[in-house]
Amino acid sequence: MSVAVSLMPLENRRETLLHLAVGADRRGYDGFFLPETWAHDTTVLLAEAAVRTERVGLGTGVLSIWSRSPGQIAMAAATLHDVSRGRFTLGLGASTKQLTEGLHDVPFTPPVRKMRSVVTQVKALLRGERVPLETAKDARPLRLNLPPAPEVPIYLAGLADATVRLAGEVADGWVPFLYPRSRLGDGAGAPEGGRGPRRARGPAADRAVGPDRRRPRRRRSAQGGRVISRLLPDLDGPLLSRDDRAARLREGGRRGPGREPDPGLGGGPAGGRGAASSCRRTSSPGSSTSPSTRSVSALEYPP
Repeated sequence: MSVAVSLMPLENRRETLLHLAVGADRRGYDGFFLPETWAHDTTVLLAEAAVRTERVGLGTGVLSIWSRSPGQIAMAAATLHDVSRGRFTLGLGASTKQLTEGLHDVPFTPPVRKMRSVVTQVKALLRGERVPLETAKDARPLRLNLPPAPEVPIYLAGLADATVRLAGEVADGWVPFLYPRSRLGDGAGAPEGGRGPRRARGPAADRAVGPDRRRPRRRRSAQGGRVISRLLPDLDGPLLSRDDRAARLREGGRRGPGREPDPGLGGGPAGGRGAASSCRRTSSPGSSTSPSTRSVSALEYPP
């Protein structure tokens, strides 16, 4: 089993992210993956992480299929494969309706067809082939002016059954996030279809660290609740029951200590208000203020 590290999407301090990448490399972790939301360009950060590290695997966890063209994704993947000397894994996902429409101004539709198209085109470009055009079919299809990199692994993030099956059919691995452990254990959520060896799985488990065990736990619940309530409003239903982790995190984000409404969620989803106008940073009493111990304690959005 391989073990990789990442950070919640609320973390936006560049040096903190790179500090974690270097630390993961020195401590023998197998991978360092970064999500992309409405802050840094993840591919640029991973390029910097690549030149600061020696052995740890690097990957996107995940890039949205809506925010870049397949050509842009393939160029970034080939570049990161080269800069990292073969350590890069391309993680792709559907992202969320809020980020897709509220930041990129792109309509969000059921993602399976789009995801299949993007993976097909990216794979062709990484093999050194001309891109199979689907929209501008009268244009002359191009190939990348770079050495082929067909060995770049492509992982798909997905929760719905159709997306999970697609990961088994067209991808090298599956990245379940906030997926019920019960479904992982009984095999109900395993990717199906495809050819070749069994697909890799990369489930994520949220953890917080710090000198005081109680503070990271409270912070993890609050930040997880913010992420789910703001960005993942549709995770409940037949896939995730009210007994699952996502539902508990959502409830923890809605109500802070003493069952009072969490002020960070008072307005509900971000509603297109963009990035937080300010952040308050805290550290546990007696601890240093190094990037490994500081964390964002609150986000303030403009009215």
